[in-house]
Amino acid sequence: MKKITVGLTEVVFINGKAIKAKIDTGADYSSICRTLVEKLNLTPIKKKRKIRSSTGKEIRDIYRAQIQLRGRVIDIEFTIAKSEHLKYQVVIG
Repeated sequence: MKKITVGLTEVVFINGKAIKAKIDTGADYSSICRTLVEKLNLTPIKKKRKIRSSTGKEIRDIYRAQIQLRGRVIDIEFTIAKSEHLKYQVVIG
């Protein structure tokens, strides 16, 4: 598979909706805010993940979706992030 170069932020498509996402190469996981999960009608899979963040440790539900990034379709798993402190609704880790 040919590598693609991405920037700090990229427009990704989730369920046909264009969303500006932050690309975080240092993040272990990808995250999405709860309000966007509800707008996109994503449902959790029967799996949870322990997340360590700046606010502490917690167990989060996992949501699976296909994203389109620069023409490439990628299957990805998201955890829910608390949206009140987020500048971006989606962080790709």
